[in-house]
Amino acid sequence: MTAVTGAAPMQHQAPVIRNLRYLRPLGSGGTCWVYLYEQKEAQRLVAVKVSKQRANNKSHELFLKEATFMARLSKHPAILSIFSAGVSRDGHDYIVMEYAPGGNCKRIMKTKPLSQPQALNLGVHIASALYTAHQQGIIHRDVKPGNVLITADNLPVLADFGISASTYRASQAKGLSIPWAAPEVIAHQSGGSEASDIYSLGATLFGLLTGKSPYEYGFKVHNEQELSEAITTLELPKLRRREADTDFERVLRKTMAHNQEERYFSALDFARDMQVLQAHLYGSMTPLIAHNTDPYPTSEELGTSGRLARLNTYRSRGNQTALRDRVPTGSNPKTLNPPPPKQHNTRAL
Repeated sequence: MTAVTGAAPMQHQAPVIRNLRYLRPLGSGGTCWVYLYEQKEAQRLVAVKVSKQRANNKSHELFLKEATFMARLSKHPAILSIFSAGVSRDGHDYIVMEYAPGGNCKRIMKTKPLSQPQALNLGVHIASALYTAHQQGIIHRDVKPGNVLITADNLPVLADFGISASTYRASQAKGLSIPWAAPEVIAHQSGGSEASDIYSLGATLFGLLTGKSPYEYGFKVHNEQELSEAITTLELPKLRRREADTDFERVLRKTMAHNQEERYFSALDFARDMQVLQAHLYGSMTPLIAHNTDPYPTSEELGTSGRLARLNTYRSRGNQTALRDRVPTGSNPKTLNPPPPKQHNTRAL
């Protein structure tokens, strides 16, 4: 995993890598160590992910696949950039990546849950990252708070494509994170799809609002088996109004529908509805960045006969609050304070 914070005990000496100066450990995950280096020529800090396993055909293939996927996507401002990859002198695969000093959203979630405006802002960013990956035929398969990092510019970025798969190649789910995984993935009916990525982003936003994964928030579960059973058989718990209003909850419930066909058709579709919510609740929107895609919804989509009307069809049974009855505040949402979005060519390798 790349989403690690805080120095942890290391069982491996940081590798000597050309043109990089080692600074300190950042942490470790199940399969890798992560170290902080300074890139001498560029004079920037970078995170280096080092495999715990000595390079062999299988491990090298996995690291190379992750590096290839991330390199294809890292021009996107909401996807963690990769700068290089290789094998260290002591025989361990490594990837040199953008350093995200803000840590990961798992830490943020446990410290203080996000407000609804912050969650919507983050959601649009990461949905645009997912949409870009899906356009390239890449399924992430492990979207969760721990894989959403905060950069030096205070922007959320999607990281860790270590178990990603091509949409054109059948693959079984490996290394899935049960609290955030879609029911069909847990039930081994799917190795991961665009629909399951969208579910996991919805679950991630739910967790960032509440401080817990959806089914750990709503039910007392004592182990992974009970959690898996809850996710695959029980209805999604309801949010408290202080965590999200009815309109955002409708969107999240659509995102995490048990039936894949009832979820959003695409991550772009999900992002657009979040933008509509931002516009009508707060009077401003987070721009969506994706190739050949307008950054904002059209006036028709924002109108009462467009997406706004469709949002009202997500109303939970017995809930009479309609989005069209709300009056925009005209104030800006309290977001993660991102700077203006970077152009695609500013993050070229």
